[in-house]
Amino acid sequence: MIMPRPTTLGTALLATALLLPAACRFQQLGEEIAALHATPTLAIDVVTDGDAARPCFVFALHADTLERVGIGVVHGPGRAELRCPPGEYVIGAFQDLDEDFSYDDDEPARLWNSAIPLRVEPSQSVAIALELEPMPDDMSPRVVETIRRARAAHADLKVRGIGKRATLDDPRFSRDNVDRGLWKPRDFLFDDLLGIYLLEEYDPSRTPVVFVHGFAGSPTDFRATIAALDRDRYQAWVYFYPTSLRLEELGKHLFRSLVLLHSEHKPDSIAVVAHSMGGLVSRSALAAYTRDGHHDFIERFVTIASPLGGMPSAAIGAYWAPTPMPCWYDLVPSSPFLSELFTTPLRVGLRHDVVFAFEAGSSSDGAVELTSQLRPEALDQVNALHAVEADHVGVLAHPRCHEALARILASLHE
Repeated sequence: MIMPRPTTLGTALLATALLLPAACRFQQLGEEIAALHATPTLAIDVVTDGDAARPCFVFALHADTLERVGIGVVHGPGRAELRCPPGEYVIGAFQDLDEDFSYDDDEPARLWNSAIPLRVEPSQSVAIALELEPMPDDMSPRVVETIRRARAAHADLKVRGIGKRATLDDPRFSRDNVDRGLWKPRDFLFDDLLGIYLLEEYDPSRTPVVFVHGFAGSPTDFRATIAALDRDRYQAWVYFYPTSLRLEELGKHLFRSLVLLHSEHKPDSIAVVAHSMGGLVSRSALAAYTRDGHHDFIERFVTIASPLGGMPSAAIGAYWAPTPMPCWYDLVPSSPFLSELFTTPLRVGLRHDVVFAFEAGSSSDGAVELTSQLRPEALDQVNALHAVEADHVGVLAHPRCHEALARILASLHE
């Protein structure tokens, strides 16, 4: 049985939960989640005495080809977590003192275990520490050869090109891939679909606006919203992710992706605009951004018809489905995720606006109740509210939503 395309978050959750007879899909999901849990995790602690404002890039290279299979960034001492398939990897890090996204010989660096590959097994979690310091003149032949080959494979060890390029008509945003994000999240991840996509060549004169879709959605949901942007001032980036996964993990990834892209392009500011469940993913990312304490480039955050107080219908799937989608646990109003989401206030200078949607004569937008969109704990940290009479999906194409977004973004230039 193939699940029809859901038209709202509520009907998506309910329709999915009611498809309990489709046991093969839930069995498939269970196998995918188990395989994800079996994917090795590398926790790499970076120690450096260098300038904490300069990024440290952490990487895992395939032992045979030196192909990059994972990359992370921390500022100053910190931990980066990489997920890699089982195999053998050369692990290393360097601090990019001149921020040119390349390793220079005088920059602090370290190859773990003198470039001897680290073997990781299924389900294994490995924690290692890398103390960065200038590489000595008498490096071992193995280290010298590894650096030479890595430079040849990666254009002088450049780590540019983190953001993917696409248009909204890109086949990567297809309905089939949206469904893979629901039922085959591991395939979605290992086919390199997860990430922030730039819809055009980066322009330093225009502010990036990052759009984050909701449950069972894709960047194409924002087609009308993006078309209404003032393209003289703003450029659209979109975040595409497998929507069945845990929201905190997705939030961490979104945070790391924003930091990497900011490190590469260095825009003065970035705005985040999120629809539906994307508002929860984004708020979790911004909590990590605030706790990190090294950044101040995100200045506007807009949630549109987001279930900030959760979705009661998620409990149906969380407690009754043969294999619950992991995100359902987080969408239950009483979940630990939602209970803790607003305990970290947004960073000073980061403005949060709420666009809430409702249908005439109704207490919801057809999917999310106003009591959830207007959660009191969230409103305590909100700068302004904007009402739009529209349904949960239609709000993204509504002129009043576009007008509100234009006013919010214009305040960046005041």
